[in-house]
This record gives sequence, C-alpha cells and structure tokens, in this order.
Amino acid sequence: GRTIKLQANFFEMDIPKIDIYHYELDIKPEKCPRRVNREIVEHMVQHFKTQIFGDRKPVFDGRKNLYTAMPLPIGRDKVELEVTLPGEGKDRIFKVAIKWMSCVSLQALHDALSGRLPSVPFETIQALDVVMRHLPSMRYTPVGRSFFTASEGCSNPLGGGREVWFGFHQSVRPSLWKMMLNIDVSATAFYKAQPVIEFVCEVLDFKSIEEQQKPLTDSQRVKFTKEIKGLKVEITHCGQMKRKYRVCNVTRRPARQPCFCKYAQGADSVEPMFRHLKNTYTGLQLVVVILPGKTPVYAEVKRVGDTVLGMATQCVQMKNVQRTTPQTLSNLCLKINVKLGGVNNILLPQGRPPVFQQPVIFLGADVTHPPAGDGKKPSIAAVVGSMDAHPNRYCATVRVQQHRQEIIQDLAAMVRELLIQFYKSTRFKPTRIIFYRDGVSEGQFQQVLHHELLAIREACIKLEKDYQPGITFIVVQKRHHTRLFCTDKNERVGKSGNIPAGTTVDTKITHPSEFDFYLCSHAGIQGTSRPSHYHVLWDDNRFSSDELQILTYQLCHTYVRCTRSVSIPAPAYYAHLVAFRARYHLVDKEHDSHTSGQSNGRDHQALAKAVQVHQDTLRTMYFA
Repeated sequence: GRTIKLQANFFEMDIPKIDIYHYELDIKPEKCPRRVNREIVEHMVQHFKTQIFGDRKPVFDGRKNLYTAMPLPIGRDKVELEVTLPGEGKDRIFKVAIKWMSCVSLQALHDALSGRLPSVPFETIQALDVVMRHLPSMRYTPVGRSFFTASEGCSNPLGGGREVWFGFHQSVRPSLWKMMLNIDVSATAFYKAQPVIEFVCEVLDFKSIEEQQKPLTDSQRVKFTKEIKGLKVEITHCGQMKRKYRVCNVTRRPARQPCFCKYAQGADSVEPMFRHLKNTYTGLQLVVVILPGKTPVYAEVKRVGDTVLGMATQCVQMKNVQRTTPQTLSNLCLKINVKLGGVNNILLPQGRPPVFQQPVIFLGADVTHPPAGDGKKPSIAAVVGSMDAHPNRYCATVRVQQHRQEIIQDLAAMVRELLIQFYKSTRFKPTRIIFYRDGVSEGQFQQVLHHELLAIREACIKLEKDYQPGITFIVVQKRHHTRLFCTDKNERVGKSGNIPAGTTVDTKITHPSEFDFYLCSHAGIQGTSRPSHYHVLWDDNRFSSDELQILTYQLCHTYVRCTRSVSIPAPAYYAHLVAFRARYHLVDKEHDSHTSGQSNGRDHQALAKAVQVHQDTLRTMYFA
C-alpha cells in the first residue's frame, strides 16, 4: 500500500504531574438518577464549604466516585453528612458518606505513556475522564458518553413524538507518548415535551383527536404502547399537586366505558400455509413471500421457515415488485443464491495470505441485547463459523442467555458444534482459529477474554485431548467516535470526500502498549466514514500487524449480500445477522401489548427451543 497523510478528531492533552485524591461517596437512599446525585453533591459542597471543602472544586461521576486536586481534611476516616434538596412538595433529605479510597498518580500515567511502565493504569484514565466530563454533565443533558442540548429557537421534529437534539461526544484516550481527547459531533432522538393526546396523534398519524371517534384498534394500541411504555407522564388534574408517573401499559378498556374487541390474528395463517406448501410440493427449495410493508407477518414467516419447517424463505416488499430496478433484482439474487447453497464470491487463491496454507476456521461472535427500558427479554448470543477454505460458506449457532449478559455463557458448546461441522464439511481439523468478537466495550476486554478464550480451548480439548489449535482473539468495535480525514484534497474519495477504502492506522492515535489498529474497509458513500477499531487481545498465531490487517481487509470483501467491501469482516457481520434473526424467532404470536415479544411466563428451556433452527436449515446460510 501507499502512505497518505490523515487528520483525526483527537486533541492532545497537557497533563500535570500531580496526585489526584479519590473518595468514594455512598448516597442514601440509593438508586437515585445521576442528575439527582449531582444536585446532592453540588448542594453538599456549597453547604459544607467552610468545614470541609474550602476552595476545592471536586469532580463527581454521578455515582460513587469523587476526585479532588487537594486532600480533604477528613484523613482516612469515614464522614457522614446530611444534605437537604428543596423539592416541589416537600424537601428531600439524603445522607452522604465520604470515604478516602486512594491517591491517583498522574506521574505514573506519564511513565506508562513513555514506555517506562508496562501498562497504562486504568484508575488514572478513569480519573481524567471524570474530570473532563464533570462540567459538561452539569451544563448539558448527558446520554452515554455524549452531551446534548435542545436547539434554541428552532426544533428538529422527527415525527412520532420525537425531535433531534445535537451535541458532542468526548472521551479520554491514551496514545503513544501523550493523552488524547476524542471529540465528535453527536445527534440523538429525544421525546418532545407535549400533552399525551398530542403524542397519541403523532404516533398514530391522526390529524387531530376529534377526528378519532372510534376506540383504538388492537394494532394501534400495540403500536402506541410500544412508544409510551416506560415514559414519565405528569398529571395535571390535581391542581397544585404535581405528580409524575411512569407508564407501564395501555389497556383495551377506554377511560370512560368498556370496549370489547377481537384479536386481529393476521400472522396465524402463515404456519398452516407453509405446511400445505411443503406437503404438496416435494423438494420445494424456496418460498417467496410478498409483504405490503413493515408487518408482524415477516417475523412469523422467518420463525416458521427457519425453526419449524426448515424451508428457505425470501420476503419481498410489494413496492419492489410493482416498481423494481436492476439493482434491487441483483441484490435479491445474491441473497437467494446463497440461501440455496450457491457461491457469490471467493478470495482469489494467488492473493490470499499465508494463513490459508493450513486449515483455518474463522469464527464471528456477537451478543444482542433487548432495547433500553426492557428488563425481561433475554440477550441473544450468536456464533458463526466458516465451513470451507475460501472462506464463503458459514454455519451458525445461537443461544439465549441472561438479560444484558455480554459474556457468551455457552461458548464452549457453540464452538464445539462449529468445529464438528467444519470437519464434516472439509474432512480437516483447523490448525488455527481466528475469532472476531463484536460488541465488547473496552472496560469488558479482560473479563470477556478470560472467559471466552478458556471456552474456545475447552471446546477443542473436549473434541480431542491433545487438540490445541492456535487462537487469535480480535475484538471488533464499530461504535466509537474516531473519524479520519485526508489532509490532501486529491486523496479524498467520492462526493463526501472520505478516506479511501483500505485505509489503516496503527500509530499516533492507537494504544501505547496494546495491539490495536483502525481499518476503514468500506467506501464511504454517504456521510463521514467510520473506521472499525480492532483490538487483538490474544494471538497464539503470532501475526504481524500487516498480516492481520490484510487478512481482516480481505474478509471484509467476502460478505455475500453485496459486491463491495463492507465495514467489518464477514464473520462478525453474519454473527450480528444471526442474533438479530433469533430476535424474530422469539416474537410471540399473541398481539396483546403486555405479552407481545416478551418472555413472560416462558421458562429458559422454552426460549432456548424457540431460537433453535430446524435441522434442514442448520447447514444453510438462512440468515443471508
């Protein structure tokens, strides 16, 4: 490749060589929102200024961690304070316990960045991050690692009761010789502050509530429930007594009189129809289903085809049948060809890296979690494995696991299944396992590595006592805020002026002691390209940086759904598709809003059975 000059949205930080003092706060009652905790600490600092805080300006993370530049005059003792927050009805009283935890040395951070220490101390990064986030957290609305504020004088409506707020993301990151501050523009959707009646009209596309004389239909009620469930509503019929309640459900019964409705069970006809087709036409390979648009029938088609009858299905929207284009048809053909066992693309033998000289299996893994606010649905773990030497064909295995659990609990059994399938397909045992793991945050790296690396080794040993293939464990991160720009305008590509596909960065903004790199493997057609960030957590195969970067880039070209390179390697992409598809397999057929899509009353065994694909589907790329 050639060298090009890039700019990144990283800004160098000048860190003083001082000590920071870390204290732990215990606020009672517990489980207050971060916003309330910040108010409590702000009142505490003002109220106890003369006795404890003086001119010190502590920073607080909204939970338990408080940092000061000078030690508080409490020594190592635990101090308990009482803080009163003025309320709308009555004042609220909180008890805050302050306890000394540690002294954080920024000198140690300088030593780590310059290579005099083997690793960057996590506690210093955490302290700096809290320092940099304290003021924005007080001024703006924090969401994750970003800060937002409503646009003054103008709104940016999205429909459905939502509007766009703009803001910025910031995070402190270590790099070679220096600390960096990563800053990026951010936008997210917020619910508009408005009456519930107006919210109903926006969600259900009513011009006004006066036009809606009939009760809500089942489908309207389910749609509205999904939107309003979990939101806080302030009631206005109690005069001066302002009370806020969180919505937990919307019933069929109107507020004034009861209404008796029947279910609209449109999806119920899918399974009998598919059974009839399978029994009538022997050797049926594919069922094409024309859908009017976004509909619950899609989930039922995939559930029946993938898990009940083992039939390949292809859904097509009506608009693409009535008015089609050559591009739409070619994309459909790519998907259908793969589902029926065809091959869309392979890596050219002469251009493949040396890793292919011996049998190698590529594994991709991902865990998808239920949406925010849903405390009942399980998380879904998916692992896919390559089944040939190209690599083109993949098999998948999927499990349900505990809600919001990121570590794949049953990974040993899943990898064992895929290794057996690989042997059946190729008659070879892989001598190398390349494992691309999606969806892991940096704070979970060591925890995930410890559990999942052991699980992969356990899977190998269970097959043969002496079977020890080399394992390379790579975490793929897409949700970050690093952006790269070509300094030279002539190097920019496309209408958006993005960096060229294949751009790799493994210096300056990467970690000072760990094996990581940024790779932008796709062409940025719209907006600013987001390079993928790869962390090599374990490498028995001793890849050089160039070897692993080339291999990863080539795997981004083998994705079967399109004819160009994609943003992450195909196995990681497929794992995401499998986990997402399993979410459809879990959708209950009931249309009632309090059960639809939920695991209420369904034990773990029933959920596990629901996501298991049919034996005839198991060896196909049903998820393509």
